[in-house]
Amino acid sequence: MLLHNPALVVPPLLTQIAIMGATLVFSTIAGLSGILGGWLWSLAVTLVSGLGLAVSIMLADRAWSGPARLSQAWERAHERMSDILLAALGFAFVQSVADFFGGILGSVAFLLHLAAVWAFIFAIPAAAIGGIPGGAALQISLERVQRNPLNAALLGILYITIAMLLETLVFGTILRIVSLPPLVSSLINALTVSLANAYLALVLAKSYTDVSFGRIWR
Repeated sequence: MLLHNPALVVPPLLTQIAIMGATLVFSTIAGLSGILGGWLWSLAVTLVSGLGLAVSIMLADRAWSGPARLSQAWERAHERMSDILLAALGFAFVQSVADFFGGILGSVAFLLHLAAVWAFIFAIPAAAIGGIPGGAALQISLERVQRNPLNAALLGILYITIAMLLETLVFGTILRIVSLPPLVSSLINALTVSLANAYLALVLAKSYTDVSFGRIWR
């Protein structure tokens, strides 16, 4: 599906490039470089990344039933922008809370993070293709998870596995072993993240549609 619909990679790739550009600009402006390590920058990255994933999910939803057009997905995303951003913010927030308490409790940190992802894995799809207001996306995600917890568990494991593999294998190992210019490494980083998000968007879109109509993930 991803090979037949390469447009799925475009939204997350554009958002990753935008983040790269903003990072470069901020790091070269005196007095603003410190913002890169602050909560404001993390919030901006979360929202921009969530938007890219949401547009890819919209494309994926169309791809499962027919041709997916990027222009239509951007138009729909523009209409639902506030809901998508709220859902992305909520999804990131519950993960941050889980990580905070995980840091206090120690050994169960990973389990708490997995539980947060499991419970709210459908938040962004709910806002993007479910027509759910952003403020209600977390609640709808919980309802969908209760309807088919195995579906959500598999998705949560996939979500975290992709993130961990990207961080440890690609960024933590390969790019350290192979000496590349910073710009090339950043572009490889952006493309790898975009491909992973495009694949994840396909699975999320199909799974959300199936569980919303009471079918089992397949």
